[in-house]
Amino acid sequence: MFLLVLGAKGGVGKSTVAATLALQLAKQGREVLLLDMDPLNWSSYVLERLIGNGRSLEGRVNSIKVRGEGPAVELIKLRNQEVCVLDPPPITRWKVKTEPLFGGEVAKRVYVTDSSISSVKSTIALASFLRGHTHAVNAGLVVNMVPPVPEELANSSKFRRLCEELEVSVCGVVPFDERLYSYSAEGPLDVPIQLMEIAYLLVSERSSGFVD
Repeated sequence: MFLLVLGAKGGVGKSTVAATLALQLAKQGREVLLLDMDPLNWSSYVLERLIGNGRSLEGRVNSIKVRGEGPAVELIKLRNQEVCVLDPPPITRWKVKTEPLFGGEVAKRVYVTDSSISSVKSTIALASFLRGHTHAVNAGLVVNMVPPVPEELANSSKFRRLCEELEVSVCGVVPFDERLYSYSAEGPLDVPIQLMEIAYLLVSERSSGFVD
């Protein structure tokens, strides 16, 4: 299975979501490869921080930093892990022609946006464009870095409507956690509980649900 973690714009926490999904799937007992294709290599850094010292996953999750789609294509062909999580560069540089390489395997797109109007509109436009490319399906949406204030977190109806508009089956609202986005945070990090549930839904047979 392939999970493509996509963002229509930078700064929405796409790479952090990719790393946390990879780790959580490994904790569920799956062998996972994280292909870190973003120039900042943030997902590899976050994954290392999430695992932390003494948190052995017995090699079930590995990350590889990749420059360019050519090397990524070769790794996709040679990989033997059950799940491959791709963290590509900004979507304006993501070449849809790579998707046919997934062959007959299940390939799901997971969109990441923050709660701002501009980011939501860009995500809707991106999902609409990619819906016509049948090598992968629009499967998930993560509304990320939502301000942890009651009026924002309680506004789930707005996000439910967004999920319906995108025609995705797995949706989640994840509050902002400063430690996940800081180089200076000390100690191992934890996967937000919302992303734990999202990871489960993305690979389960039930494969649908709204998490907040």
